[in-house]
Amino acid sequence: MESENAVKGWRRKSRWLSYKIIASIFITGMSLATFAIILMKNYSTDLDGHIHLLELHLRNGNFPVPPLYYSGLYFLKQIFLTNYKFNTVVILSLSVLWKYNLALKYIGSYNSLLKSDRVVALVLVSLMFFFPIYLPGIDGSKLYLGKFTPTIWHNSTAIVAFPFSLLLFFRSIKYIERPNRKDLMLIFLLSVLILITKPSFLFAFIPVFPFMYIMRKQVIDVHLFSLSIYCLIMTVGISSMAWWIYKKGQLDNLLYGGEKTEVLFAPFEVWLNWTNVPHLDLISSLLFLVLYVGFNHHTLLKDWHFGYGLSLLIAGLSMFLILAESGERFAHGNFYWQVPICLFTVYLVVVKDWLRTVEVKPSILETIKGLTERNKVLLCVFFLHVASGGIYLFKLLYFGSFS
Repeated sequence: MESENAVKGWRRKSRWLSYKIIASIFITGMSLATFAIILMKNYSTDLDGHIHLLELHLRNGNFPVPPLYYSGLYFLKQIFLTNYKFNTVVILSLSVLWKYNLALKYIGSYNSLLKSDRVVALVLVSLMFFFPIYLPGIDGSKLYLGKFTPTIWHNSTAIVAFPFSLLLFFRSIKYIERPNRKDLMLIFLLSVLILITKPSFLFAFIPVFPFMYIMRKQVIDVHLFSLSIYCLIMTVGISSMAWWIYKKGQLDNLLYGGEKTEVLFAPFEVWLNWTNVPHLDLISSLLFLVLYVGFNHHTLLKDWHFGYGLSLLIAGLSMFLILAESGERFAHGNFYWQVPICLFTVYLVVVKDWLRTVEVKPSILETIKGLTERNKVLLCVFFLHVASGGIYLFKLLYFGSFS
């Protein structure tokens, strides 16, 4: 009996590994192709823009800030004699693959889900292309601007910061559950890496992390004191980075004719500048999330991971909706980049909860037929989000427009 269980366990793990490998190969291939096409066709995106920015700074005897991503491009070129476009494709593809495997590890850590290995792999691959629902006749050429998406293909530093931010989210969950010095040091290290890559996620994380600790523990203890010191240090770090970017950095001189950029309190102005139909953009962005919470709030709200992710999303959205940069950078919406990461964490927790409700049959078709009516509705909406991600990717690669 024990030997039979051991064989079954080995087979289950082998299947899980095979699906994971197949999915990883697909994600890597799609990422390599996507980033290579964008750069080979010289589409106007931040991928090419960040290369230009690095070259511009180097010609003027300085280096872009935050420096980590640009350092990767630069040192790969120095060591392997490869060009910046090749290095961009490699770094970004590895970042997307890492993001996928982190998501897979988070879901896979819940052993009850391993019996649905094919479904888990398929749903998480689909989540990598999840996008606001496309509304023909309303959206026009705007599939991205004005909406809120967990999927980014056109901004290099946001793509690289994504896996670091997910790791930070997962590690902070572990710390809240069992506080210890090792995890806090890892949280600090990850925060520094995010700070020197693209600090956006920290805007939401720094205030929410201690809040969730207090809500979860219902006590003020020595670990909260340590956490407060961490938050203080990172707040000083973010402030110092902002001071350097806006006061000492060369970006304004190199690209904007010396016009100094300032941070403005401008509620909804950037979003309203992007969106054509605000209420529809909001609904099309969050329809699956709203429906899922409506259908399953009785179980979902008991999962504190969801409360944590939702708090991060509210903080991230608030930062984007109330702050803006002055001058030419106003329309760039640089306070937006924490939103995709926060949204992805929420969807990841929701998918974890969703998969628990699915009774897996021998085939995927039988599994779909066996879904409850509510789950069938959710599956249809989920499919619309993923299909819209495919439409957006086609638009980006064929027409060269990320908007």
